[in-house]
Amino acid sequence: MEELGLYRINNFVVTSNSKKFKDYNAQAQVDFHKNNFYRDPSFHMDIFNLHPFDQLTIHHIIDDTELFDVVGQVVTYKGVQTFKQGDSNSVFINIALEDDKLNAACDSNYERLSQTNSQQCNSITDELAKGIVPFKYINDLTVCTEEASYWIAAKVVCFDLDHGWSYMACNKCIIKVEQDGNSFFCPKCNSEAKVVHRYRLQVRVMDETDLITLLLWNREAVQLMEKTAKELKKGLIDDDECLYPSELDDIVEKKLMFKVTVKESNIYKQDEVYKVLKFAADESFFKEYCHPSLNFFKE
Repeated sequence: MEELGLYRINNFVVTSNSKKFKDYNAQAQVDFHKNNFYRDPSFHMDIFNLHPFDQLTIHHIIDDTELFDVVGQVVTYKGVQTFKQGDSNSVFINIALEDDKLNAACDSNYERLSQTNSQQCNSITDELAKGIVPFKYINDLTVCTEEASYWIAAKVVCFDLDHGWSYMACNKCIIKVEQDGNSFFCPKCNSEAKVVHRYRLQVRVMDETDLITLLLWNREAVQLMEKTAKELKKGLIDDDECLYPSELDDIVEKKLMFKVTVKESNIYKQDEVYKVLKFAADESFFKEYCHPSLNFFKE
């Protein structure tokens, strides 16, 4: 079995962890034979933005507004709070996670939400209605003097392919790798790397007040395209005349709500690229917040 691999187990037995010398402290253990499990190719691990625990305190690798995934063991929790969101309740819990490799604990906010469009829209409603994440037109966004996150309503008008639309990343640290013949080298891990194809997609969007470039990393791009970068790259290899996957054209002219972050580089270094934290394709939200001349039903 490979680390971070996903497997189906056909038959297994749960028994008491009563060994004299225990490998771990759990009360039960799962026993199965190697012939009883196999890889599940239908599940794409590259939809996760996984980071090891030792990167969480390194500022230049993880910024404060970045969304990412970790794998750890819940060792304790506190501060359970329940919030009403529409017709359902959401539970927020402060949990302490432990990395079994580093034995390092960190506090994280865990939000238990059903991954449905209605729940996502309720979350956006709270952020906007309560002023947690303000809404701005693009011309106001570009003159912000405070590092923060904002919602915008904009239409995708084209791609910015100066830096391509994807990259080959190290499967462990997701840093871009260097190709050396038929192998790949990760400068961060300082070793030969197993690679995965990940999105780095820049799009130009407008809202009738201004035009900016948005950057979608792998997770947001997979959600938007509903396909992994690997799947799109496979189709591109079969069509040598095309410079980018034709599926990308499907999002041009789409009108979406984007949650973006204004960083120090946007304020002081005139960086015109804004990172997307998440997006929503809900028509009612777009119609409510979009610029009057950018009506959702207007083509």
